[in-house]
Amino acid sequence: MGSRNVRRLDKWAKEQLDEMGFPAVIAPGELHAMIEERFGKGISISPADGSVIPNTTVSAKGARIVSPARDFEWYQNHECNHEYCHLLLGHNLAKATEEALAEVTPDLPLGKVLEAVTVYYRCDLDSIEEQQVEALADELSLRQQRGLRPARATSGFEKALTDG
Repeated sequence: MGSRNVRRLDKWAKEQLDEMGFPAVIAPGELHAMIEERFGKGISISPADGSVIPNTTVSAKGARIVSPARDFEWYQNHECNHEYCHLLLGHNLAKATEEALAEVTPDLPLGKVLEAVTVYYRCDLDSIEEQQVEALADELSLRQQRGLRPARATSGFEKALTDG
């Protein structure tokens, strides 16, 4: 993807989050509640071992994000933000509900079925859907980082980050 397309996607992501009412600076711990409010249902985050691919499933009760433990908190945070963005954009939500999968594959462990379905539906990382989600997740991560910055930035780079 060329730099012009990346800039266009970054601009799109910023506009989308602004239109959804997300602030330019998100304080630590506030994002989950904001996403739940926007999604309209509860969202649980389940830890998993590192062999599991991050995924999201939706049921009538809410959503469940499976997020493997990572060595770097930022990386785990970004993966969770990526899954939040799938929820915000409504991607693949009707294709893999826990109830439907349990009905179709009653003899298989639900965790492995969810992982396989997620891999199948999200294997095209070059799709516009995945590019949009990555751009939104990047913008969410940036807004969270601004929430961690000191109130008064000292360098030009820090000022650029905090000025939005």
